[in-house]
Amino acid sequence: MYRIQKSQRSSNSTASSGSNPGMFQEMLQQQYELERKMKQDVLERESRARVDLLESQKIAEDMRVLTMDTSSLDPMNAAIVKAQQARIRAKYPTQE
Repeated sequence: MYRIQKSQRSSNSTASSGSNPGMFQEMLQQQYELERKMKQDVLERESRARVDLLESQKIAEDMRVLTMDTSSLDPMNAAIVKAQQARIRAKYPTQE
């Protein structure tokens, strides 16, 4: 049987694999961009979740201040709490 010489085999294997450095580089770049975008999306979602949590904690604190009874406080502290309550009421206007 006829055997292919080494030089012919290597050139045939390169041609049959279809390796094109430019296409391979482009594929790697696209994969890198997709991975970067996915990581960025995850970071943005995590950041938004932290901001939402902080906002909800602030709202809960504001609601707690609104329910405070100032009748048992000394006049100075009562004035401070009432000022905070007025600020909070202005921040969250009611829709009637």
